Amino acid sequence: MTAPRPAVSRRPSTRLWLGALGLGLTLVGCQTSGTESAEREAVRDAIHAEDYQRAVSLAAELQEAAPGDAELRDLHRTTTVAYYLDRGRKATLAGKDDEALAYFVRAAEIAPEEELVEHWVVKTNEKLADDWVAVGNEAFASENFSGAAEAYEKVLSYVPGHTGALTGLGQVTILINYRNGLGEDYYKQGIRALSDYRLRSARRGFTATNKYLPQLGRAKRRATEVDQLLCQQRVEVARGFEAEGLYAGALNEFKFASVLDPDNGDAREGITRLTREAEAAELLREARMLIYRKRFDEALEILARGEEISSVQGEAFQEARDSISEQRLESMYQEALVLEEDGAYLDAAAAFEELLEEIDYYKDARARISTLQGYVVLAGDYYEQAGAAQDEAAELQHLRSIESFWPEYVGKDGRSIGERIELLEQRLEP
Repeated sequence: MTAPRPAVSRRPSTRLWLGALGLGLTLVGCQTSGTESAEREAVRDAIHAEDYQRAVSLAAELQEAAPGDAELRDLHRTTTVAYYLDRGRKATLAGKDDEALAYFVRAAEIAPEEELVEHWVVKTNEKLADDWVAVGNEAFASENFSGAAEAYEKVLSYVPGHTGALTGLGQVTILINYRNGLGEDYYKQGIRALSDYRLRSARRGFTATNKYLPQLGRAKRRATEVDQLLCQQRVEVARGFEAEGLYAGALNEFKFASVLDPDNGDAREGITRLTREAEAAELLREARMLIYRKRFDEALEILARGEEISSVQGEAFQEARDSISEQRLESMYQEALVLEEDGAYLDAAAAFEELLEEIDYYKDARARISTLQGYVVLAGDYYEQAGAAQDEAAELQHLRSIESFWPEYVGKDGRSIGERIELLEQRLEP
C-alpha cells in the first residue's frame, strides 16, 4: 500500500538552520595564514551559496591538510551536517519524506546533541505517521482490514505508542480474527453488545420506577440485575482488549464494570492486574522511544522497572533488550564504515576489531578487517619501493599505485602521497 503524497510545505533553508544551530560559521573566519584563510573563506562562500557538497569537500581537504586541528574537524562536521540537512529539506519539498527522514537521521548521528536536528527527525516521523494514519483510516472505512492493519503498523514504526494507531490496530485485529473464524469469544461479546441498548433502556426504566415508586422493591432488584449484566458485558470487552495487549483500554473497561457492579470479583481483579500491566506498557513505550533516540542506558533502566511490574509482557521487554544489543552493534559497525569511507583505514580496522570483541561475527566485519590490513601492507610496500626507486618516473608509478586504493595515505615519514605525486608530476612535465 502506498501512502498519498503530502502537500509541499515551506521550511527554512539549511543556511538558516546553520545559524540557528550555532554550527561553526564563525569558525571559518578565524585569523590564520593568508592561504589557509582564503581556503576557509571558500568554505564560507560555498555555505552562503548553499553549495553544501562543495563546502564538505573543501572542509575535508582542510582537515586532511591539518588532521590535528580541532577547529577544522568541527568545520568538517558542520558542513557535513549542513549537507544532510539540505538534502533532507529538498527531499521533503519533493514529497519524499522517507528519503528526507534518512538524511535527517544521518545528520542526527553526526550531531546528536543538536536539538534542532532531532526536532526535524521527530517532526518527519510524525508527518509520516499522520500520512499512514489517514491511509489506515481510509482502508478501515472500506473494510480493507488487513490493509488498515498494515498501515497502522507502519505508523508505529515511525511513532511507537501512537494512540490512534494502537486503537485502530486493536479494532481491526478483532475484526480480522472474527473474519478468520478465530474470534468466537469476540462473537459472543458482540452478541451481548447488541443487547446494550435494551439493557440501558431497561436500566433507565427501573431507575425511574425507583424514583417515583421507591416502595416497589422489584424495580430495584431489576435495576441491580441490569447493572450486573452491563458489568459482565464490560468485563468481556476488557478481556478482549487484554488478550490483544491493549492494557490501558482493558483497564478502563474493568473500571467501568466495577462502577456498575462494585461486587464483581472479575472487575476488581482486572483493575489490580491491569493497573500494573498498563503502567508496564507505558514504560515499555518510553523505553522504545529512548532506543529509537539511541539513549540505550536510559532505556535499559526503564525496561528494568517495567519488567519488575509486568507479569505477562516479558517477551516484549526481552525483544526491546535484544533490539538495544543489535542497535549498539549496528552503531559500532556504521562508525567503522564511516572511518573506512573517509580513508582512515587503520582507525577503521581498529573499530571493526572492537566490534568483534563484542560478538564473534557481525556482517562482513572480518572480511573488511582483512581487506583493510591488506591495504596497509600493500601501501607500505609500494611506499618503500617509491623511496628506493632509481628515477622519479618509477617513484611516481609506485605512488600512483597507492593512490588507486588509498588516496589519503601518509607515509611513515609523515609525507602525504598526494603532495609527492603533485610535486613529481610538475617535475616530469615536458
